[in-house]
Amino acid sequence: MLAESDKSARELMLKFIEMRPELGDYGIKIHVHNTEHKTDYARYTNEEWNQFLDRTNVHNSRLIEGEEIFKSILPMLKEVKQPSLLIGGQYDPVTCNQHLEKFCEDVKAGNAIMFRDSGHFSHSEVPDAFAEAVVKFLN
Repeated sequence: MLAESDKSARELMLKFIEMRPELGDYGIKIHVHNTEHKTDYARYTNEEWNQFLDRTNVHNSRLIEGEEIFKSILPMLKEVKQPSLLIGGQYDPVTCNQHLEKFCEDVKAGNAIMFRDSGHFSHSEVPDAFAEAVVKFLN
């Protein structure tokens, strides 16, 4: 489990980025568990997908260069006073059970949901359940 690794977040992220090309189409399976979701990716052209991937690469590069991505926000959770919702997936490699427990313990007005049949992208893996949870939280 990543939370128990002796490697820094930076080391883990850079190693993943290094390995990602070798993984090919299997790389996305690290973040996406439910491949039977309803998102219709055919609505996007190859040109739009390439633009999306280019923007994602720029975004990730900026995050890594800025170092902020590697700083844990867990110690700041006690400062959160606004109603907050944490959504994760059972197979999410980023938001783990330890994060969920810390969030629930420290954010007094916090609600957490962990979708069973989802990885990191629950908004596209279980879109109906995700939308229902967000609407319920906002109301």
